Amino acid sequence: MPVTLPADLIEIIAQHGDMGTQSSLAVTSRNAYFVSVRTLYASIPDMNVTRTTQCLLTLSKNPELAHMVRSFYFVSDISPHLLQGFFVILRRALSNMKNLHTLSLDVDEPTTMDFSKHISGQLTQLHLTTSKGRYPISEFLLNQPAIEVLHIICDLDDISALSSEALPALKKLTAPLPLLSKLLPSRWSRLSQLFVLGVIDDLTGWIDVSRILTLPNPPESLELGIYVMFNTVTMPASIIALGLGSIGKAAPFISLLVFGKHGHSLVQHELRDIFTAALPCFPKLEVLVLMTEQQTPEDSSLNNGPALASAPNSIPTHKRRDP
Repeated sequence: MPVTLPADLIEIIAQHGDMGTQSSLAVTSRNAYFVSVRTLYASIPDMNVTRTTQCLLTLSKNPELAHMVRSFYFVSDISPHLLQGFFVILRRALSNMKNLHTLSLDVDEPTTMDFSKHISGQLTQLHLTTSKGRYPISEFLLNQPAIEVLHIICDLDDISALSSEALPALKKLTAPLPLLSKLLPSRWSRLSQLFVLGVIDDLTGWIDVSRILTLPNPPESLELGIYVMFNTVTMPASIIALGLGSIGKAAPFISLLVFGKHGHSLVQHELRDIFTAALPCFPKLEVLVLMTEQQTPEDSSLNNGPALASAPNSIPTHKRRDP
């Protein structure tokens, strides 16, 4: 006997089912197809090359289906010999995604792609990693005024022409330190969250981070994430305490601090000494999040988007208790 299931129930099954279940749902009925296909195509990063190609071909040939895509995640692990041809399909698929809100692209091979010509949807979240090749990102970001969350790793030259008028809605930023001098100045006052990618492994690193936090017109409150290398020779606990204190003095408006540690293990008294010396320099700090080497800020950003809000629920935290 045919059974009609509520769309909400079908969506729950699609979200928690495997790809086989999602594919089966998609062919049962037109209603189930429209509910389950969004989850199915969001699984592209977990597919092999053949299945990824098939999905992108479908999206490139079926604008009606592509219009349904709200979030799209793509990680390039394809042979460089096939990448240029593959990018032709990817461009066509992206051009059809008119209602795209969240885009994550991780491209690790040299190629040239003008995002502004192939992405027409108004994004609110963008995660973009381009370690090689040439990508004219500046114009693309200028044409995406609704972006609130940005995680970006690229060459500084790729954003050298970025206008101060770009990214007017930006609230949460994750980027390496070299990019911050270009990304922060005209957006600093609106920012509520900043993840500094890369490892602070010497005194110069502390100075550079502190300097960038002293830009004019700072936000009233900021969630900050940093990643620190522990080393008994070049980065002992005493230097870390001084460096952390300098950040607090440079940015007394920090309300949440995510502190990722890497390197040799610290005993309890070393951590106590560091934070006993540094925390008084953070007058507005409410939450301190300690990350282990297995829980780096980079990993948190890649898995959850550049969102610190989820961190206190998943890793140890300390909340200030005023007397």
